[in-house]
Amino acid sequence: DEAFVTKVAQCLPKQGGDDDGGEATDTTTTRSDSTWAYFTNAHRVLTGGFTSELSLSFLYKNSNYDTLIMSNLKKALEERSMSRNSVLHNCAVTAHGYLTAGTTNDSFLRDNLDWMKKASNWAKFSATASMGVIHASHTTEAMTLLEPYLPPSAPADDPNAEHPTVSATGGYAE
Repeated sequence: DEAFVTKVAQCLPKQGGDDDGGEATDTTTTRSDSTWAYFTNAHRVLTGGFTSELSLSFLYKNSNYDTLIMSNLKKALEERSMSRNSVLHNCAVTAHGYLTAGTTNDSFLRDNLDWMKKASNWAKFSATASMGVIHASHTTEAMTLLEPYLPPSAPADDPNAEHPTVSATGGYAE
């Protein structure tokens, strides 16, 4: 039960004298640094930070993504269609998103930025959102990675301020 786990996490003693909303602080008992490390790690495990780090590490280490697959797919698409075919391009970008979901491995996209720029309209939306899929577990660096793709700040009441990267960062999820 999530409520129980949250209560247990709040009851763990925290080092220091600042009380931030009901969490237990311990200023009277002298504990070693290793003991405080145990409490800190227990809090991370209970609140979810630790599991997301483990998940990201697991996905990255166990990814069987083969860059040759995407390189061959890109080459085949370029040979087959003399003109730009946005449907096939969008399918290739989406396939890359599925192949590397959660692994933070976007090396193919970074190496082929000129090819990625061929996307237009909804394909551009999907291409940018696929960056969010690739970096889904990487919450600590998500904004830094997506910064080049984010629109410049616009007035809050501007209905045209919507952008695919806002979707990639989870901005539409409520």
